[in-house]
Amino acid sequence: MQDKKQIIGLILSVVLSVGLVVVGVNAATTVGTDVSVAGDLAVVATTTLNGDVVLGNALSDNITFLGTATGTVASFSVLTATTSLLSIGGGPMVTKLYSTSTVLDFGAIAALACATSSTSLSGAVAGDIVFLGMAQEIAGATSTVVWNAWVPAADTVYVRVCNVGSSAATPNFATGTVRIDVLRH
Repeated sequence: MQDKKQIIGLILSVVLSVGLVVVGVNAATTVGTDVSVAGDLAVVATTTLNGDVVLGNALSDNITFLGTATGTVASFSVLTATTSLLSIGGGPMVTKLYSTSTVLDFGAIAALACATSSTSLSGAVAGDIVFLGMAQEIAGATSTVVWNAWVPAADTVYVRVCNVGSSAATPNFATGTVRIDVLRH
């Protein structure tokens, strides 16, 4: 009879220990300083990471985020520009981003006329996507103008402003610095 009580006690002890381990693992996991994974690493629940987080360490590493990232990212550094870098919402990978600034000095533009300025941007190629960033003093000189920009040839970006109003010239545009970002997929 004593042996049966010991066996039942041992079984209950093992069941309770395993149950506590399962509850503990499902509740939270603390990972030490270094983690190495030979295959894929999947995080399937909410995860909080404090301190520096490094994902990938080789030119051939691909890092994919599925789902939604929330919170504030203090910085995102890309250590190599030889692989695909970023995909937003499952869209095409962004492989290059070039940026420069230039001073534009367009005077008055006649009705139904355009003015174009060019600037150098090393690495840009025809077909890249171009974004302009400018102050209100430059962009908003008049409501009858349209701005656009494109890469006509390697390392060159054109910025054009057209007066689409049919009755008068625009006032002189303020001279100012314009940010030009060129993006490649």
